[in-house]
Amino acid sequence: MKMYMRSMVVGSLLALLGYGCGGKNVEALLPNMASNFESIQTYELTPTLYIPQAGTDVQVKTAFKYPNKMRADVTYPMAVTVVCDGKRIMGCVPEYNTCIQLDLMDQHDVLPTSALLVLMIPHLNYVRISDRYDTRIAGKETMGSRKAVVFDLVRKTAPESSFQAPKAKIWVEEDRAVPLRMETMNEQGVCKTRSFFDNFVEVQGVWLPQEVRMETGDGVPLVSLMISDMSVNEALSDELFVINAPEDCMVLDEIPVISSSDIPDLLLLY
Repeated sequence: MKMYMRSMVVGSLLALLGYGCGGKNVEALLPNMASNFESIQTYELTPTLYIPQAGTDVQVKTAFKYPNKMRADVTYPMAVTVVCDGKRIMGCVPEYNTCIQLDLMDQHDVLPTSALLVLMIPHLNYVRISDRYDTRIAGKETMGSRKAVVFDLVRKTAPESSFQAPKAKIWVEEDRAVPLRMETMNEQGVCKTRSFFDNFVEVQGVWLPQEVRMETGDGVPLVSLMISDMSVNEALSDELFVINAPEDCMVLDEIPVISSSDIPDLLLLY
């Protein structure tokens, strides 16, 4: 009987060490989180962004088609359309009869392709995260009613631009393997940005947050999003992502160099 009890205790300890609370394999959380977002082949979303610095809501409808086609139509406070066909990006502002077109080419200390695409296709931030970062389990925390595993992330290679965070931390919910919180840091471990994700819903087998809030490391609000009208993995025509400048629109093929100091820190972790 004593031998049996000892075996039960040892077995229980091993289960806790190997799989974490609730019998979950914590080592599988990051791959499972990536798989959730990698399963997205297409989506259409309607986010409303509140930008405190501007003091106004921005209403936009976005569409994405794997691997890097996207479209964003801003309806308020000003009509703006941004389209990416996978090779080029064009942004049009009808009120000024002006479009800006650029090829997807990374340049040193200029807004990189990856940052552009992840800004417009946010779920790419979590795809293959283990390919870019060495990961270590830092502990567990409870966020509200959710149990999360905390991972420390250290970039495997030196950042090629100031848009790439050398270090980060991510809180992943145990039950659904979704991100609840993320922090990006500099080399010294000082937090640069902090993001929170809430009110997840399952759409066609994919977990997506309906609320996202971003702030600086000092707690200054950057942007908050309320997302609605979600559709995932439904057929989208390639015509939606064709780049066509409106007739008589002035098209600018060159834009001033965009340095890292001109871009908010929320672009980090690409």
